[in-house]
Amino acid sequence: MYEERRRGVCYTMPGLKSEKRRAEHTRFKDAYCGLHSFDINSSSCHLEVAVNATTVLLSQMGQGEGKAGKPSTITPLHAEIWGIRFQLLMALKLYSQLVEELQPFGELDAPDLCYQYYSESNEKTGSLIPFSMRLIHAEVLRFTPFPWKAVERVKRLELDVNKVREDTISAWHQRLTVVQKMYARVLFFLGVYIRCYVEVSPCIQTALLEAMFRMALSVGDEKAANKMLECVSKSTSTQPCLLK
Repeated sequence: MYEERRRGVCYTMPGLKSEKRRAEHTRFKDAYCGLHSFDINSSSCHLEVAVNATTVLLSQMGQGEGKAGKPSTITPLHAEIWGIRFQLLMALKLYSQLVEELQPFGELDAPDLCYQYYSESNEKTGSLIPFSMRLIHAEVLRFTPFPWKAVERVKRLELDVNKVREDTISAWHQRLTVVQKMYARVLFFLGVYIRCYVEVSPCIQTALLEAMFRMALSVGDEKAANKMLECVSKSTSTQPCLLK
């Protein structure tokens, strides 16, 4: 693993969707941007100002706008700042931006997201990714065209939490509670989602299916697209299936 790093192999290549600042009239000077600033601004409900801080820091650290897909080093500090940024984007309901900026991190299991990738003598082992970021990563699929996929990630996170060593059992019990609450939110959301779909008129139901089919095509999910097309065909069995 360390040999790959020495050869300059990068797996995770994140970058900001945009460096445009939010709430310019309330932003603070760049000189005061630091991790301490996040606590101050979050507690004051100045979430947009805190997002500005992450924008400045990540840009200065080489992971700004246009850097997604380009090689860069991921350090514990990078991971911490990205984790904070994702929490802020979630709180501000900027789901589209959140989904796009999280995408380069994949399933959070790339080799360069581990401590031992950067040094054979590193005393720390395991993942650089903070647990708070894993929570956001698991739930974010709720805000995509395929919210049911969030269940798989949440379930996997729940299984990981259940595998921890006994010496940290108390802290992980608390984390397990958080994961289970998130699981409940996702399932409740899917319940509402399905109920709304079932209760609409056949005409609206067909229109919804067609929209979901087009969304599946746009993101390249062939399996979901085939399923939606099959449902559309069934709902319009008496008429030719013509998608606009």
